[in-house]
Amino acid sequence: MKPNPVQWLEATVSSNDGHPLVGTTKYQLDFEAGALPPVYDFWSVSICDARTRGNSFERCSVGDWSEGLVHGDNGSLSLYVQHAPPASGISNWIPTPSG
Repeated sequence: MKPNPVQWLEATVSSNDGHPLVGTTKYQLDFEAGALPPVYDFWSVSICDARTRGNSFERCSVGDWSEGLVHGDNGSLSLYVQHAPPASGISNWIPTPSG
């Protein structure tokens, strides 16, 4: 999809190696410094379906509006998409269902 000034949506249902995405697997999205997608208003990474709405953190996405996102010393950004909180803390974590 080509981004436009209103919205850019992309749905991913498989990992880089072609396997279906599942909540029990740990995924990490890494963005090098200055390599986030172009932003007109905001950006977010969301994991949304009926099972993600009821997590104890009441979170199914993170974005530029998320308080406390932790960037690397070099300005990079890593997001963690997994069921359990990562050891690095919950600031950059998007909880997933267990299955």
